[in-house]
Amino acid sequence: MEHIFTANIKEVLQHNFDKNADDIFEKSQLIQYINEKTRSAGRGSKARGSFANLYAIYVIIEDYIANGFDTKGDYSKHEGALFNKLFARQRELPFGNKLQNHALNNRMNSEFEKYFLDIDKIQKYPITFVIKSDEKVEPLKKKIQDNADKTYTIKVIVEKYMACIEEVINIPMLNVRFNEAVKQGYLNNILDEIVLQSKVEFNYTEEDEE
Repeated sequence: MEHIFTANIKEVLQHNFDKNADDIFEKSQLIQYINEKTRSAGRGSKARGSFANLYAIYVIIEDYIANGFDTKGDYSKHEGALFNKLFARQRELPFGNKLQNHALNNRMNSEFEKYFLDIDKIQKYPITFVIKSDEKVEPLKKKIQDNADKTYTIKVIVEKYMACIEEVINIPMLNVRFNEAVKQGYLNNILDEIVLQSKVEFNYTEEDEE
């Protein structure tokens, strides 16, 4: 999508990346997001600008550069910027003095970055993975770790994510626990629970029985 401000974005890219400018514009999701959020530029003072979303990106990148990650790399080991510091800086920018914390807190993630799980919530409610596999638990955990590394890239986030996993259960472990429950006389209870949960999943009611 191109609009009146797209030319400005492309001009900056052209100045910094020359012949690669068009390729970067087309392939960078971040640039595409910025392009989307600058549609109102040039529409006059009554147009609603997306300052919160744009400034959230700005202050995060500013922190990235301030910590030298643009030259030394290894951003994956960064423990993250302080929210209060980013929010205060956001409100120092033009027209930013009345901005709320929504963009930095959640809104931009839900629109763009749908990138991170809500770590706070899953820390309060630890995850149990039940995996339909005969593979041993440790290799299964390693696969979860590898997928998290690919998805989140930031090591601090991956560590918090992995710390939320309370248990990984495979098919052999399920069989052991099922046999133990049967020995303790819980078979009928288990079957009743399976029937109940199946009715809930398939939206089965007493009227259907009639």
